[in-house]
Amino acid sequence: MTDIDNFFIDKYKKENFTINLLPTGLSDHDAQVLVLNNIKIENSSTYPIIRRDINKFTISEFKLHLSYESWDNVFCDDNVNKIFSNFLTTYQRKFSHSFPIKKYIHNQKYDNWIKARIKKLSIHKTELYMLSRELKPQISEPLSEIL
Repeated sequence: MTDIDNFFIDKYKKENFTINLLPTGLSDHDAQVLVLNNIKIENSSTYPIIRRDINKFTISEFKLHLSYESWDNVFCDDNVNKIFSNFLTTYQRKFSHSFPIKKYIHNQKYDNWIKARIKKLSIHKTELYMLSRELKPQISEPLSEIL
C-alpha cells in the first residue's frame, strides 16, 4: 500500500503524536513517519469484498443472453447518440444480469514469518543506505583515478 497524500492534524485535539524522518534509500528524499499514539483500532480479521463473479460459465451465459437480444431498439433510430445510448443500456442490463455483484467475507490470515522477514530486510536496507550516505563524502575522487 502506498500513501502519498497529505496528513492534516488538529494538534489541539490530538496532542499525542510524533513525526520522524525515515531514510528509505529509494531516492534522495527521506520519508516522514507520523505516529499517532493511544489510538484504538478495531482489529478485525474479516472484511467484505465486493466483486462480480466472472468465470467461464458466466461469460458463456452473457454471450448467450447477448445472442438472444433482438437489438431492434439499437437500429431503429438515425441519431448516433440515441443508438449508442440504446446499445449501452441493453448491454449493461445483460452484463449486470450475467455478472451480478456479490459480497464475500474474506478471512485475513497473516503470515507472520513473511512480515518478520520483510521487516528484517528493510532494516538491513536502511542500514546499508545510511552507511552509503556516510561514505559518499569520502569518495570524492573520480572513478578513473581510483582505478
